[in-house]
Amino acid sequence: TAYAGGLLTQSGVTTDTTTLTKPLSQMTNAEATAFISTFVAKYLANTDNTKMPNRFVIPVSDFVGLDRPFSADYPMISLREYLTKAFKQSTMREDAEIIPVAYADSAYNKDFINVGTGKQVYALYNYDEESLRMDLPVAYTSTTINSADGFNWQSVAYAQVAPVKAYREKEMYYFQFNA
Repeated sequence: TAYAGGLLTQSGVTTDTTTLTKPLSQMTNAEATAFISTFVAKYLANTDNTKMPNRFVIPVSDFVGLDRPFSADYPMISLREYLTKAFKQSTMREDAEIIPVAYADSAYNKDFINVGTGKQVYALYNYDEESLRMDLPVAYTSTTINSADGFNWQSVAYAQVAPVKAYREKEMYYFQFNA
């Protein structure tokens, strides 16, 4: 069973395995344009047109590859800039961001606490605490700082975190493919 406590492993979230079949950075201009024109529409259909996404998590290996020119005819704009601008325009959200995450890469997630997917994972979601949140039941707390020898200081601290929880699963959408 999959661990339901991570950003990329939420249960109940729609997982699309047909729309994205290779990294964005390896797509032709026509393939990238086709994906850009459909990925937000798929998210909206999933939410019954009630919410726009503002975060798009992609594997780090794909993120760094997006620095290539989007077009040979107009090399002044990178694929990353084009994708980011299209994401912001299609969602009408200036806070829309594309975020690289190492655990979205199949090389890292296949062995991640023995529950990873072994696939390239892309997550489109609404960054809002009513949709998705990681609670801190016990905040970071430092005990009294003291010195045993008047020169070196020592302290102990403690905290507790809870797993990421998608409260509105329809406001998340995964794209996955085998690497």
